[in-house]
Amino acid sequence: MNRAPLTWTPRILLVLFALFLTVFSLDVFEHGKDAAELAVGLFLHNLPSLLLLATVAAAWRREWLGAIVCAAMGLLYIAWAWGRFPLMTYFIIAGPLFVCAVLYLAAWRTRQAKHS
Repeated sequence: MNRAPLTWTPRILLVLFALFLTVFSLDVFEHGKDAAELAVGLFLHNLPSLLLLATVAAAWRREWLGAIVCAAMGLLYIAWAWGRFPLMTYFIIAGPLFVCAVLYLAAWRTRQAKHS
């Protein structure tokens, strides 16, 4: 069985999702902010994206880690933001994390079956 699509799909999706979240950091550019305020604002707004990219790197050969971290990040987002946004927002933000968690888990199980 060719496991390449299963290996690459969660990685690519997580990078694309990090880029999607990065778009929301553009709201830090307001008139009257100095460079230090912009730098701090960009860093804080992009922290979730940086964590996602670190997850891709950490899960490169440890898909089980990607599954755990993605699921945990999805649950943490729901717990943190519950009641603040419409229901669709939770699907848009936490949904891709749960999809990536399932894909990482499937990739890990496929790798385990191959080595058994």
